[in-house]
Amino acid sequence: MYQKDYILRMIEEIGRFLAALSGLKSKKHHKKAFEDFMEFIALHFKIESEELSLENMEALEAKLNSALNDYPDELGQLLLSGGESASDAGRRDITETLYLLAWTAYSKAEQESDSYRFNRMVEMNNLKEKLALMGINV
Repeated sequence: MYQKDYILRMIEEIGRFLAALSGLKSKKHHKKAFEDFMEFIALHFKIESEELSLENMEALEAKLNSALNDYPDELGQLLLSGGESASDAGRRDITETLYLLAWTAYSKAEQESDSYRFNRMVEMNNLKEKLALMGINV
């Protein structure tokens, strides 16, 4: 029961955060959106900006393991939005890592979900194109 409550609370927090992040993006507050994203993942996943590198993917996936198993779609949305914020803030190094982590989350959701979600496929295709433009093929 406690785990289910925790999962629902995290999904709600991610939803509220994504709405706030969207508001910042629409107002073109890119630096603030990126800073808020970094604060969110530091608080909830114990991930600092210095850790967000392609060389550190295995450790990052380990830190996100519970979320990858419990709410991969929402995690994918969060990481995709974070990647977009990083891109808008000029942090390509972090953008690549966040996009790849988002791909991992969406792939996990696609493999293990009992239901088909059309928006997930749209987001995955969008993400695949963004990664390809960066020279990363998934």
